[in-house]
Amino acid sequence: MIKYLTTHQTEAAYQAFLNSLDCPYINVSHIVGTDENKYYKESSVLQNTPFTITIDKLSDSRTLELSWVGHRTTEEIPTYFKYKINNGDWQTYNYNLNQYNLGQRIDGVTVKEGDTLQIINKSNRFYRLFVDDDLGDLECTVSGNVMSLVWGDDFVYAPANIVPYPGKTYNDDLAYGTKELIHFAQIVENHRITDASDLWLPTKNLGEHIFDEMFSEGVERNEYLKAAPDINAKYVPDSACKNMFRNCTVLEDMPNILSETVEAHAFESMFENCTSLVNTTELHVKHIVAYEDWAGHPMHKMFCYCTSLVTAPAWDATFDCVIPESYVNASNVLRWNSSFYGMFMSCTNLTSCPWHFKTLNLNFSADENDLCQMFGNEGSGACNALTTIPTFETEVTGNFNFPTNFMESKDQNLITSITFIGYEQVNSGGQVTGLDYSGNGTIYLDSSSPYLPGGEYENDYPLGLTNWTKSVYTSSN
Repeated sequence: MIKYLTTHQTEAAYQAFLNSLDCPYINVSHIVGTDENKYYKESSVLQNTPFTITIDKLSDSRTLELSWVGHRTTEEIPTYFKYKINNGDWQTYNYNLNQYNLGQRIDGVTVKEGDTLQIINKSNRFYRLFVDDDLGDLECTVSGNVMSLVWGDDFVYAPANIVPYPGKTYNDDLAYGTKELIHFAQIVENHRITDASDLWLPTKNLGEHIFDEMFSEGVERNEYLKAAPDINAKYVPDSACKNMFRNCTVLEDMPNILSETVEAHAFESMFENCTSLVNTTELHVKHIVAYEDWAGHPMHKMFCYCTSLVTAPAWDATFDCVIPESYVNASNVLRWNSSFYGMFMSCTNLTSCPWHFKTLNLNFSADENDLCQMFGNEGSGACNALTTIPTFETEVTGNFNFPTNFMESKDQNLITSITFIGYEQVNSGGQVTGLDYSGNGTIYLDSSSPYLPGGEYENDYPLGLTNWTKSVYTSSN
């Protein structure tokens, strides 16, 4: 077991440590000021259970042969695969360190309908479970701790951002050009998993791309997955959940996502083309870690082509944007870099996104593309049913450059209410002056707005919407 011992000068420093990204699942701490020892432990039944596959469907009373590929290392160090069927004994296979091939395929394990298979693998990578299923009728459930596919017997408290044998990987262990990261791509061949709701995913110190394409692979459809695992990690790094459920066309229910801080590409295309997704859970994002020059789209196409979606996930969208110091550009300008680009693109049945965007440390004047095609079009139609769009509020004095293609190709006459709070001036971004809101509606502004009588722009209208009525915004709170 990996052991942790830390020292803190005060109780307050210890509590800050517990709430930080540095705190592991298990910790023993000494507080100098009070001469106390503290013990912290976070675990659950699923976290303590090895990765488990249950064979739910396999017709004709037949058996099925399974095989898998594990990866040995470059030195003579133990790498092994253990498995147990039902209540039988654990069977152990030690990888052949003398073979030239990078991975070692293990054959000969057979299961039937109703069987459970538990797996504990210790190597730098687990490359999917292969299924010898000519009839194509296998359906299975996965549960337990996914980390047992990599960290062997140390899986319960294992770190999720490094492999067991750092510095000892082959080229095919590289994930998207980043060395020595755990990457759980398609874990069962041909996506035969119907229920992954009890799959335990690590919550601390995730590595980049760790769940990228976990239930998806390129343009192929996953027509099996009906129940997805929760994302309980508070911090999601770059691309960690990118494409995770992309093309899962029978998934109706969005899992719980408790993430509060997301880095560039964290949720990019996460539910893209989930055409049956209709039931959503609340978003909890409070901090967006972005990068410059279009490198950061944490919610890029997150729900793109979710054509059954009617209402956007609930979100109390009071958040800030954190720019790593090394990524602030030469002009020291904070940039959003299209954090919400195409988030609901082509969600043709979406009617409402009643969010309240309240930005704490910058406004939308830094980059006119911040909301580019958020409800826009990509080939098969814009969000043509949309009637309610977010309220935009800032605590920073400045302008709001509203992108002209925010709702590209949509009949914008359906929108009758737009709210801007705290902005001195609201402009139309891009090359076009004004938006195509030819109908009538109400623009809600805070009581200090220069667009109201007595203000600098009392004779002007935000976005040039001269047919609209200007009114004072009153908070529902």
